[in-house]
Amino acid sequence: MDSTKFVSRFGNMYDLFFLYKLYFNKAEWMSEFALHKKVESDNLFYERTVSEFGEFPAELKIFCTMNEDDMTFLDTLYFDLLEQDIELTFQAFSAKLEEEEFLKQQVFHFYLGIDITSKTMVEIAEKVDGSYYSEEIKHLLLSFYIKPEKYQKALIYDLISKEAMLTNYYQRNFKTATKAQETFEEDDIDSLVNSKKETLCSIALIAKNMIIAREIGEYNVVILGSDYREVLQERESDSETPDLIGFGKVMSEQNRVVILDMLLEHKELSTSDIARRLKVSVNAAYYHLNMMTDIDMLFSRNEGRTVYFKINPNHFVAIRKALEKYM
Repeated sequence: MDSTKFVSRFGNMYDLFFLYKLYFNKAEWMSEFALHKKVESDNLFYERTVSEFGEFPAELKIFCTMNEDDMTFLDTLYFDLLEQDIELTFQAFSAKLEEEEFLKQQVFHFYLGIDITSKTMVEIAEKVDGSYYSEEIKHLLLSFYIKPEKYQKALIYDLISKEAMLTNYYQRNFKTATKAQETFEEDDIDSLVNSKKETLCSIALIAKNMIIAREIGEYNVVILGSDYREVLQERESDSETPDLIGFGKVMSEQNRVVILDMLLEHKELSTSDIARRLKVSVNAAYYHLNMMTDIDMLFSRNEGRTVYFKINPNHFVAIRKALEKYM
């Protein structure tokens, strides 16, 4: 029996945050947001769409810069709050941003993983200075700590303005969302979700090449970009013609072979689980895991702030087939 229910709120909210992600991370468009076979048209779409929404205040960059997991502060906070309330609305999200101390704590946790409630200004400045972030982000973090109200007001005002514009955008482009929903098939997301949980699915129009699946409480939450079928086709095509050179580079490092053996034994492990078993830092483990997921050797999924990994058997089947001509 089908267990997928369509709701609009997840896609709407993700599109809102995706606008900021596009504006403040333009260098990542080609590698992260565009399909290989239509890079030019996708980039033109993003350029045109972002321009429809007017100016973006420069100080909001602190909330919208992507980290190593391609997440921004806004993305992360939204999914964290969904863990507490699956019915989270834009109004409720905005209300949380109005809590100044909450906002400060969350921003510094996102960037530095620290609790600032017991830290002095000097201690926080030392943490910021010792981080790997750009000088611009370091400056924004310290400025935000000193005068959070300036950034807070700019963020809330601009989100409200852009949300109203996004509502109009959806009204003008409702046919695109309707078509994606009408052509949806359960098989499209079977490999992404926990079959024991009900799935809440949402279509995103601006993040049109994104496929996001998370387990949140008793639900699977799935956000599908309106071009998600093309994304699935490209993924399938990539798996049919695997990167043998990339595979060789990944397998040339002993720790990555050990990671595969771990996942073969335990089926699924988190980044911290793998780091602990390898006896390396979380950052070092992430470096290896990122290389392995980049060539589709591993599947990854998010559960709250935790990322879990498991082997993608289709990748190894494709590698074996590609090597058969040399046998």
